Amino acid sequence: MRSFCFFAVVLMLSTMAFAGNVNFNFSYDVVSQGHVSGILNTTTTGEPIGTYLVTGATGSYLGGQSITGVFDPFTQSGGAPGMTFNNLLYVSGTPSLVDIDGIAFKINGDNNILAGANLYYNGGYINGTLNSDGTAAYTPAVENLQVSSTPEPNTFLTLGSGLLGLAALARKRLFS
Repeated sequence: MRSFCFFAVVLMLSTMAFAGNVNFNFSYDVVSQGHVSGILNTTTTGEPIGTYLVTGATGSYLGGQSITGVFDPFTQSGGAPGMTFNNLLYVSGTPSLVDIDGIAFKINGDNNILAGANLYYNGGYINGTLNSDGTAAYTPAVENLQVSSTPEPNTFLTLGSGLLGLAALARKRLFS
């Protein structure tokens, strides 16, 4: 009975190590312009399952420029008439990984949304940018969009605590 209680406590503690924050690697090619890749920092939204709010990003943008974050959709979405965004990532991919609003990236640390880029879906993936007056600029197509989760430290903590619990249980059975 004690071993069952010990195992239940270890299992309960290990599941508490799961966080609502998950990092995703991403990459895509912008037709005739170059490659984009990096890491998306996300938090779970609660619904629907598999939906994440992108809260940060780092990476490379079209060879030589840097992705240094994302624009906050709650405070900056009205900042440019040609761009709307919600920074939602749909890992289930139904119908797509991003919606028509998409994810707005900060480029080279510039906090002016006119200097940003927007990855969105409108029948196909598009890399949108803005003109200096805030109207939509040429929006080239995106190919080979890839998104995959990266293990976070809490995942390793969960695995480690589970293995320690099993080792303790096995040790007790072997030496009793």
